[in-house]
Amino acid sequence: MILKLFNSLLFIILSLACLSLLKYVNCDDNVNCGDYNGDCNACTTHSQCVYCLNSNTVCTYGNIFGPTEIDECDGWRWGQCTIDGVWVVVSLSAGIALVIIMIILSIVIAYCCCYVKKHKKISKSRSSDFELLLSPPQKETQWVSSSI
Repeated sequence: MILKLFNSLLFIILSLACLSLLKYVNCDDNVNCGDYNGDCNACTTHSQCVYCLNSNTVCTYGNIFGPTEIDECDGWRWGQCTIDGVWVVVSLSAGIALVIIMIILSIVIAYCCCYVKKHKKISKSRSSDFELLLSPPQKETQWVSSSI
């Protein structure tokens, strides 16, 4: 029951995370990133554009991993204008790794709890049977009739 609840909660969290990423997706294939030079907010609303701060504030083609056309663009932004793009990639990678570790850990904990409960019941029944086998036999009381 706990595992089903956890799976439902995990599904809801992952669905919300995917929905929150949809705001960065702009399906306009005919965008010219060069039209947005000097305007970070307008540039980063397009998922295929990256804004470079260190190269005279240029909006160029790129993705979440950085610009694809400019070699020297150290302070690039993708999808937002406040955090450096490298830190966005590192944060996303760490978040994904954390989710994977939590999933694996919860599966291990759920398995261990179920395994222990199951074998605890079996061991109780086996130990009582084992104690009966090892206990010395009960002496039967014999009633001796004596006649006087």
